[in-house]
Amino acid sequence: MRTYIRLREENPALFKGFLAISLLYALAAYFSSGFYHWDEYFQILEFTAYKWGKTDASSLAWEYEAAMRPWLQSFLIYPGKVIGPHLTVFLARLITGQIFLLLLLKWYFVTREKFQLENTTYFLGTFLLWFFPTLLVRYSSETLSALFIMAFLISYIQDSRSHLNHVLMGIFAALAFWCRYQVGIFLFFPLFHIIFLKRNWYTSLALAISFLIVCSLMIGVDSWGYGSLTFTPYNYFYQNIILKKTSQFGVNAWWDYLKWIIARPTPLIGIPLIIATFFFMKENRKSALAWGILAFIVIHHFIPHKELRFLFPLLPLIPLILWTWFKRINAKPIWIKTFLILNILLIPSFLTPLHPIENFSKNAGNKTISVGPGPLYPNKLAGGLKATYFYNKSTHFTEGKSSTFKFLSKVGLLREALKDDQCQLIYSSRPFFETQINLGILKDKKKLWSLIKC
Repeated sequence: MRTYIRLREENPALFKGFLAISLLYALAAYFSSGFYHWDEYFQILEFTAYKWGKTDASSLAWEYEAAMRPWLQSFLIYPGKVIGPHLTVFLARLITGQIFLLLLLKWYFVTREKFQLENTTYFLGTFLLWFFPTLLVRYSSETLSALFIMAFLISYIQDSRSHLNHVLMGIFAALAFWCRYQVGIFLFFPLFHIIFLKRNWYTSLALAISFLIVCSLMIGVDSWGYGSLTFTPYNYFYQNIILKKTSQFGVNAWWDYLKWIIARPTPLIGIPLIIATFFFMKENRKSALAWGILAFIVIHHFIPHKELRFLFPLLPLIPLILWTWFKRINAKPIWIKTFLILNILLIPSFLTPLHPIENFSKNAGNKTISVGPGPLYPNKLAGGLKATYFYNKSTHFTEGKSSTFKFLSKVGLLREALKDDQCQLIYSSRPFFETQINLGILKDKKKLWSLIKC
């Protein structure tokens, strides 16, 4: 609350802008339904469905049998059984996004003063990179880990010597680690700096004790999830490092991250970000924060299986890295404003459903649903894993033409079904579907996920 009051008193115009941004993130929580990656669904929501009694252990992903997935996020939404799966997951995204906004606002004040950054454009850049609203409301391990890293870094950069500040750092570091174990690579450097280089043993002890207490609680949560005493960090290490399970999901070249960083957020952001990161490391080479970023990125380059989402825990640091570079090169205000305007114009392109399962299940209800020709069933995804979280037990799926709804995956099949007004498009995972069809942008071989009513 004090952060909001400070912004309102310091700059009423920016405070009103922040309220509008809060609404934007709430809209993102609603419109960007579904999930960014299968893990966001199968390793959180399906685990929750298991605890709700909607599925059995044999239907869960292999990570359940390996006892390597932390249960914190499933534990937090477990009480949602009383309000239903759709409202539960929407509230999870909504709350995640709004907490992230508060932390980003605190981060804005802390870093603006420490790095002496420009006021208005840095404020807008902190919240309005075009992919932020959608990615920062995700109820995924990467996003929650980023959220707790942000909370940790706010306390770390403030550099308070109070015991309470170090207790909070211990709590947030443990939660960030337990959401996604790989962030331990990043956290090692600031934690080493606090404990061994500052040599304030009382505050270091406060940090260490709070860290260990939270880890103990997380062991309890994981043991609740798996039904027996479980230490998931070791199981994760054993499966992915010793047995090299991750390599079974694909091996990538070391330069793939560079390629994705340039292409995925668009070269408009990707190219400046790579250059800015290099100079940020160079100019802050004595900083534990810079060493943590460098180690996290470099080690991920040498892990055989790569996905861009693995770097998402560092997403909130992007505005800081970019704006310190803008300051270094004395970027003209018109350049920075153009950069921001282009980002804002791109935001609506990402405020769309990421996967149709959530929307489709709302239409399914208790009916028997026809999935149309082909082997694609909306309750069997990711190589045949059973999706039960959003569906009632009385929902059945058949292949045929007698049902009201059809779930199709190819443009050719959709075009055939929709011609002559035989069927009505209810939902498509591709925005502006009909316009793209008319323009010939989408081809028959292009995979879609769409629901039609006949």
